[in-house]
Amino acid sequence: MMQATWMLPILFMSSQAIAQTDQQMAQNSTSLFSLDKLTLAAGYSKAYNSKDQRYGTVDGSYRYDNSGAAYNINLLSAKMLADRYQAYLDYALLEHKDRNIHLFTTGIRHDFTFDQNALSLHLSAGIGMAYADWKESPIMGFDIESKSATSLNGSFAMGMSYQIFELMGLDFRARYDLYNLNLNVTDYAGKDTIQDFGSLSVMLGIFMSF
Repeated sequence: MMQATWMLPILFMSSQAIAQTDQQMAQNSTSLFSLDKLTLAAGYSKAYNSKDQRYGTVDGSYRYDNSGAAYNINLLSAKMLADRYQAYLDYALLEHKDRNIHLFTTGIRHDFTFDQNALSLHLSAGIGMAYADWKESPIMGFDIESKSATSLNGSFAMGMSYQIFELMGLDFRARYDLYNLNLNVTDYAGKDTIQDFGSLSVMLGIFMSF
């Protein structure tokens, strides 16, 4: 009888170890392509620009558009990396009046959970490509010399998610993207280069859990 009593703690610890091992195996077996959350968001974007590269006297280039709507789709992987990070794929469109900026990034995200996991804060960082293309010349009477531009892009974001329903909730995020995009306009007097080197976007959206 005493032998059986002494064995109870051992059996209890063994069952816990088996449960933890099964949980770790389940996490390890999760594919990197398994989807945890899909987020769709929209908001406002402000671009940051430089006028250091001026070759002509195109004063009108100071009036080009540098703000507009922002649209975003984010795919968050269900696989945990180092037990605390999740990989993501992201596409954002910054739609200005005279040009569009497309941002393609991949990176990692970490969530801080509160209130029985209903409320969470998240931080993310990623790297990818930025692509810009003119919709129209920002200056009347000037030609677009370079139709498009590409650059590496670094993206940093922080936000807050709140689970309203079992598989759906609200997401608010602010992100800063860092790139180097040069778009040119020309006329007979010379050439001006509009250099976009970053943007700050604030967006509200919904997410769906899987």
